[in-house]
Amino acid sequence: MVELESVKDESPLSRSLQTEHYNGAVAVVTADKELAADSQGFAHIDMKVPFASHTLSGAGTVTQQFFGVLLMQFVEKGALKLTDKLSQYVPEYKQADKITIGQLATMQSGVPDYLTLMAKPFKANAPATLPDERLALQINQHNAADMDLAKVLDVVDDQPLAFKPGSQTAYSATNAILLGEVLDRLTEERPLEAILKENIYDPLALTHTKIGTSHAFAESYHWIAGNPNLAGKGDENQADRGLVTTVDDLEKFAQAVLKGKLLKAESWETIFKAAEGGYGFGWHKLADGWLGNSGSVLGYSGLLTINRKQKKAAVALTNVLKPQTDMTEFVDKIQQAAQEL
Repeated sequence: MVELESVKDESPLSRSLQTEHYNGAVAVVTADKELAADSQGFAHIDMKVPFASHTLSGAGTVTQQFFGVLLMQFVEKGALKLTDKLSQYVPEYKQADKITIGQLATMQSGVPDYLTLMAKPFKANAPATLPDERLALQINQHNAADMDLAKVLDVVDDQPLAFKPGSQTAYSATNAILLGEVLDRLTEERPLEAILKENIYDPLALTHTKIGTSHAFAESYHWIAGNPNLAGKGDENQADRGLVTTVDDLEKFAQAVLKGKLLKAESWETIFKAAEGGYGFGWHKLADGWLGNSGSVLGYSGLLTINRKQKKAAVALTNVLKPQTDMTEFVDKIQQAAQEL
């Protein structure tokens, strides 16, 4: 078994890292200062390159929080309305006239999850002797390779909606893909990355954040049979989980959220009200009064969560994906540690 380097600091945050044998970096901030930060393990395990707060790594579904802000910026400018039909922007999707932009943003569209659908053939054709962990790695590597809207529509276009739009909430990464496409088409030939840079990265001095997991410095790994197995960097560049960033940059973004920057107060309330109700613009309700997002791509996973009552935020990046139960437990421990600081 590979031993991951650990730290000796006795803060609640550091104890959480040590207990979970975490490979990555974590920080807790208020709107104006950093309360605690720590890191352990490696960006490149075989070469023993340390993982640090400045390590560029995949952020997973934290990506959707950035695109949620961008969407509301477009709404504030009058470029689109949340009540607009998807068919105004992506008419080639067969179900587009039944769905609004707001329903996509709040996961109330009923559009099936393309990742789940893409996994089905792998699961159906996998040898009975192939361990589930190995199968999961193969699926994740396939689904993080050169994904685009055309491939997503190939999978979901002939599928019925899972439920009547607006009647319930259910996570589907396809919603985020479609929203990214809407925003891309609204930029009038300007690259979407340039719009993100102009509206989010530059105002907050996010110097290392960009779209495209191939830009990551850290390699990603799946934890299999007690060891980290190389998953690679992939080429994920979509709005559901294509962001790469550093913990240093995530701290700045989290502090901007706590200060109510980037958007008008009523726009932030729209986001948080939706999150409290289930899911909204990349945010959802976590444990003990926290709102945020945590999810993976390949072996990368990010966390960005805020507690509005305590006026604190916790951010994290890891490049070693463990079973979902372990990842959920770690998120809970990070939030508990944040409350103690």
